[in-house]
Amino acid sequence: MAADPVEARFSMGRVTRCLLISMLFLTGCPKPDDCTPNETRCYLNRAQICGSDQRWRTFMDCEELGGTMIDWTCCLQEGDGTIPAGHTCLERCPGEE
Repeated sequence: MAADPVEARFSMGRVTRCLLISMLFLTGCPKPDDCTPNETRCYLNRAQICGSDQRWRTFMDCEELGGTMIDWTCCLQEGDGTIPAGHTCLERCPGEE
């Protein structure tokens, strides 16, 4: 006796759903980087900021600021009241001669 095509399709759909659900549980969501939102850092000559999801995001790549004769480097810039303190790309880090 031939298998009922509707029943076979239903079984395959159930198997597919079970596999997808299993894969979601095995992979899970990416874990946060345990940073504080709005915190900044230098990483591989890139200025990064911590997002509200506690994941680092590059907002300035000092290597990509080429096209000039300046070698940009990622540094911590102190705030002065008009500019907030944080990491950014500068020609020379404060305190370096």
